Amino acid sequence: MLNQVQNFITKEALFKSGDNLVFACSGGKDSMLLLDVLQQLNYKLIVAHCNYNLRGEDSNEDEKLIATYCKEKDLPFRSISFDTLRLSKEKKQSIQELARSLRYTWLEELRMAENAQCVVTAHHLQDNMETLFFKIAKGTGVKGIRGILPKQGFVVRPLLHTPLNDILDYIKNNKIVYREDQSNASLAYDRNKIRHQLMEPLLAINPSLSESMSEHFSRWRDIESFHQIIVEEWRAKWFKSDRGSSILPIKKILKYGFNGTLLFELLRTYGFNSSDVQDLLNGLQSPEVKEYLSASHRLLKDREFLLITPLDKLYQSGIFTIAESKRKLDIDDSIHLTFHPKPIGKLSGISKGNNYAYIDAGKLTYPLYIRKWKTGDYFYPMGFQKASGKASKKNVAKFLRDEKTSAFDKENTWVLVSDDRIVWVVGHRLDDRFKLEDKTTQVLTICKK
Repeated sequence: MLNQVQNFITKEALFKSGDNLVFACSGGKDSMLLLDVLQQLNYKLIVAHCNYNLRGEDSNEDEKLIATYCKEKDLPFRSISFDTLRLSKEKKQSIQELARSLRYTWLEELRMAENAQCVVTAHHLQDNMETLFFKIAKGTGVKGIRGILPKQGFVVRPLLHTPLNDILDYIKNNKIVYREDQSNASLAYDRNKIRHQLMEPLLAINPSLSESMSEHFSRWRDIESFHQIIVEEWRAKWFKSDRGSSILPIKKILKYGFNGTLLFELLRTYGFNSSDVQDLLNGLQSPEVKEYLSASHRLLKDREFLLITPLDKLYQSGIFTIAESKRKLDIDDSIHLTFHPKPIGKLSGISKGNNYAYIDAGKLTYPLYIRKWKTGDYFYPMGFQKASGKASKKNVAKFLRDEKTSAFDKENTWVLVSDDRIVWVVGHRLDDRFKLEDKTTQVLTICKK
């Protein structure tokens, strides 16, 4: 067992001799075995225990066993107590899900406080097998099929390829003291149903199930690596970056019959789940603009593109102040404005195109402001007139929609404002109230690059 564990630690580069290790110990057979093994291999351990207070006095007895053991072996011991049942009700989370979150959050805090290199858990091969079948039953992708990894961030699992029978033999031969969690026998938990009702029939079909599954996990780790390379190649091929956002043309997705799986792999990086992707696929060919939010990103689907923007970038619009002496403004990496005031007599010509604005400077009140347009904004687009000949008022949102502006360009549209009046919808249209007239003496030319 010692050689088996050490060889796995070395092969997977889990940690090195001399590293400080926070060892997550439940008091059960798996963790007490690994605690014994790592001590014999002379690793530096800080033993950590979470008391979830779910089994009355039994929970306290688990903690006492570990505390006594650490005192006898002169090992540092840390523990924490949670009112798990109350927190589960408050947070409306399952007890198992919440306990896992509490455990790993605290272990990481402890690792940093103790200046340790990693957190060690005692997950073994059967745990990995049970997790695989659990995820298959719930529905999973490539990551679920490849199982638990020996190393994920700072969490390492030296027993992950160790079969349960080897663990039981070592415990018996070395008289390892541990406590049995009686809830492990309860069929109230899904994982226990797999353990007690599925594993035995599978072993009857294949007595060498542990060896077969160990090969499965190794093989699927390689497959996942190949898969990830392919996904990243598609990402580089399809995605374009613009103003901090990632843009994916919808027509690219529609070319392939496997677009659901591919789109899921491309989007889950941004926190979107399979439900989001399925809903997106159902309406992919619809002209309707639709928005999806993950914890970190916003996905906007318009007629032609998927636009993915980090939330922190999305809400950083800002307001830029333009003093009368200002000659240049860089709004972002793709919008650059230059300001050229001059007497009307020195205006040699007028360039065509929406990237130029020629403004009657005498109508401006400084400072000017540049900001993103917002709901309720309106202006008088130059060229839009009523039957009477007067300029026609128009909502900016309606103007952009009528101009068939894409959802991406619409939300990245800026307006130039003077005294709370929109002067120019930047890159689109000048306000009629600020156009050049016969009586204009000073002109401000703005160029968008």
